[in-house]
Amino acid sequence: MKGYLYVTDLDGTLLTPGGVLSKYALRMLQELQGEGAAITVASGRNLTSIKQALGDLEIHLPLISSDGALISTYKSSSPLFAFSMERPGVDELLETLLSQGYSPLLDILDGDRNFTAVKDLANHAMVVFKGQKTAEPDAEFTHVADLRSLLKHQILSITLMETKEKILRALAMVKNHPEFKVDWMEYPGLPGYNLLWIQNRRARKEEALDKLMELTGYTKDKVIVFG
Repeated sequence: MKGYLYVTDLDGTLLTPGGVLSKYALRMLQELQGEGAAITVASGRNLTSIKQALGDLEIHLPLISSDGALISTYKSSSPLFAFSMERPGVDELLETLLSQGYSPLLDILDGDRNFTAVKDLANHAMVVFKGQKTAEPDAEFTHVADLRSLLKHQILSITLMETKEKILRALAMVKNHPEFKVDWMEYPGLPGYNLLWIQNRRARKEEALDKLMELTGYTKDKVIVFG
């Protein structure tokens, strides 16, 4: 396995349906690392969420998080490369969403800190996403009274978790915007709720993989991607 770079997705690939790394997978990956295998991650999760999911597994190479928007080391989210949302487009988008009653989640990069910011968990889908029954803060969620105050930092993505009707209205506002990449899906297991992700149009895992190869010195024929 030496001489190759192994890049794996997490959800639907490496993790259990519950979103964690099994003890068996942890043991096997640690053994492979001990034998010299170069293993890293490319995930839609932000860095904090990746660390929570992987538990005791440490990634020694740069990794891709936030669906291609950030390349960093495992120990620090200080960017080696980032595709953040550009101003003034993101300022205008956030103002429009807030003025129309949306409760966006912002994936924020503040120096070497990567976290999710939210004003409040305004509906059932957001509470479920957080993984608990009540809207109590935890390590990944930072509650901010005025999300506009975060525009001074890099915003890697804006996520909406709303009813299908509200998501369709938001989608109509952003789907043809030249600066944004938009992904939309039904919320798994929650009928009536949808998810909408908005990012810099260049925040894609494919482009991030090219940058990762530059950073690590591997060529395409030496990179194996899972998921």
